[in-house]
Amino acid sequence: MSISLSLSGKVALISGGSRGIGAATVRMFVAAGAKVAFTYQSARERAEALAKECGADRCYPISSNLNHSDAARIVIAETARHFGRLDILVANHGVWPAEDVSVENMSDEQWRSTVSINLDGVFGLVKYAVAQMKAQPRPNAAAGHIVLSSSTSGQRGEAFHCDSPANP
Repeated sequence: MSISLSLSGKVALISGGSRGIGAATVRMFVAAGAKVAFTYQSARERAEALAKECGADRCYPISSNLNHSDAARIVIAETARHFGRLDILVANHGVWPAEDVSVENMSDEQWRSTVSINLDGVFGLVKYAVAQMKAQPRPNAAAGHIVLSSSTSGQRGEAFHCDSPANP
């Protein structure tokens, strides 16, 4: 893959990086010269295969549910411990519940689970990434960069999935 982007010397954390857009982002950042930590929830084999493909010295998988701020704190700390710093955060993770449930039949548990992962986890990542970026030495004026991605469901909504479009 030819990339005209240079991320040489940068450390990135990509949440939800084991498959789909997240895995493509991991590959692109590694190809651009970054060291990349990425999270996965249940796709351990995919995560390990991606880390092997990209090189263990440049790519580090971290298992995490990211369903609350403290989980995010641990992921940020683990990234900084492993690579020595954090320059870029790409918050890419999120859940789309498999059950087609109308709002009047949705359980409080499903609502809270979706919101805790899609919102609370992202809030925690941003909160602790900003603290890490501001506390570390900076070779230039920017302390770091944060990219937040979301689903198109937040733009158009989806029938029987009010818990997901309501929170991106």
